[in-house]
Order: sequence, then structure tokens, then C-alpha cells
Amino acid sequence: MNHTKLIGMKFIATFILLFLVLGIGFTISIADIVLINMVSILAYFIGDLLILSRTNNTIATLADISIAFVVIFLMTDALLASTEAFIAALLSAVLIGLYEWFFHPFVIRGLSYSQNKQAALLRANYLMESSDELGVFFQPEDQD
Repeated sequence: MNHTKLIGMKFIATFILLFLVLGIGFTISIADIVLINMVSILAYFIGDLLILSRTNNTIATLADISIAFVVIFLMTDALLASTEAFIAALLSAVLIGLYEWFFHPFVIRGLSYSQNKQAALLRANYLMESSDELGVFFQPEDQD
């Protein structure tokens, strides 16, 4: 699966979720929802390509929730004249996070070529080695 199919899947699903929350729940116009959705697609490149390739699904989902919340909050804050922007952004980000949890396996399978092998090499596997020689040596005191 290439990037255009994955971006298309994400764009359609995110639009539906944003329409349910922002369009029906908070009466934001469809044009504004499309604009918010286009900006939030940037999360695909950050969360799905960079973070997911180096970490696991949980961390990438949390990053996607954070990115979606910030983008949606900043854009709906300009559109809504009330304090409902926080609630709208929070509900939208949680729903997008639930979708992302199930979308990430498609991304992993769809992009399972040399990019994932290269990302596996970039992961930091910190190991620790210890031995008895690294302990503190105590010398017995001389008794006169």
C-alpha cells in the first residue's frame, strides 16, 4: 500500500469523525471541517511515518492524539467564539486517537519495505553490562 491510499483512508475517516463532532455537535461548517482536516493530515507524516516507525502503536497513538488536539484546538478556537473549543478539540482528538489505534497496523503492513528495516536500525537498544570488578574495593585496615 502506498502513501496516497493511506492518506486517503486517513483523510476520509478523519473527516467523518470531525463532521460528527464538530459539524453536528458544535455547528462548524463543512468548509472549516475540511480545512481542519487538511491541516491535521500533517499528523500522518509526524505520527505515522516518523514516530510509528521508531516506536510502538501506543506511543504513536498518544502522539497522534496530542497533535490532533493541538491542531483542532487552535483552529476551532478561532472559529468558535465561546469556550467550547477545548471540549470540541478534546472529543475530536479522542475519537481520532481511537481510529489511529486501528489504523496503525495498516500503516505498518502497507509500508513494510526497507523503510521499516532502516528504522529498526535507528532504534536505540540500550544494554547494560555489569560485573563484580566494578564494585567498590575496601581494604582492611592494618592493625598495629
